[in-house]
Amino acid sequence: MRYEIRGEVVDSFTGDGIGGVRVETWDKDFGLDDYLGSATTRSDGSFSISFDESAFHDIFFDHWPDLYFKVYCYNELLASTEDSVLWNVKQPQIGVKIKAHHPKPPVCDERHIYLKIERIESYSPVKPQEKVVPPVQYGRDCARNHGHENGLIPQAEIDARSLTAVVYREYLDSGYLIPKPNKLIAADINEPAYTHRVPGTVIYTRPCQRLKIHVWGTPMTCRIRCICTACAMASIPTARGRSAPRRRITAGAPTRSAQGRRGPTPTTCRTTRSAPGRSTITRTTWI
Repeated sequence: MRYEIRGEVVDSFTGDGIGGVRVETWDKDFGLDDYLGSATTRSDGSFSISFDESAFHDIFFDHWPDLYFKVYCYNELLASTEDSVLWNVKQPQIGVKIKAHHPKPPVCDERHIYLKIERIESYSPVKPQEKVVPPVQYGRDCARNHGHENGLIPQAEIDARSLTAVVYREYLDSGYLIPKPNKLIAADINEPAYTHRVPGTVIYTRPCQRLKIHVWGTPMTCRIRCICTACAMASIPTARGRSAPRRRITAGAPTRSAQGRRGPTPTTCRTTRSAPGRSTITRTTWI
């Protein structure tokens, strides 16, 4: 059976619809709850979410979904109905109304990010590290293809795939003395150590945050892929070892603002040379 939820998110004080917020649907379980789907509200606060029974169905327990909802504005939780679960929903079409606090306007601030271009010698995508601590294990072929019937990739193939990788590595200080060892994906148990991973850096940011990206590296041409939370993208070509010209890139991908209006998200990227071998990229995103 396929379920379809149609609802709206309204301001708990005025009753007006809230557009541009994310609504998540969850199935309440005894252990871990099941994520069923999400949608962004339209300008009037309405939304629709569809999911199949395979997303929640258990052999012995869950025959019908027990639904509750969470409403987010970026990472800020505006409302949750976990205390008022819709138990044993049997109708394929459901209508809900969720009351939430109106999201606060984002606070604009400035953030400095220090990146250094570095090499990773003898990097192999299938075995980025030689020594690991269980349960981490590299060099596996779960499909057990020809020659890998034991589920392992021979060392000769691992060596054949080796190369010298060039990455951006993030540092916590302007002197590039303290590398940032944090995992890129917290839940990924197989992610290698920061000294052996590709990509080297993923920058998490939020709307209305001004990023000043300082890059220090050897003479080469590199490219930074910028993806903002409103789905606007821009590539910033930066020159290394020679005077980097000042550039302005505007990404005009259609997005939906917090008020539900559609239009371009102006994203300004500027590259300036600050010292020999170093460049500073300034990026400002306004929603």
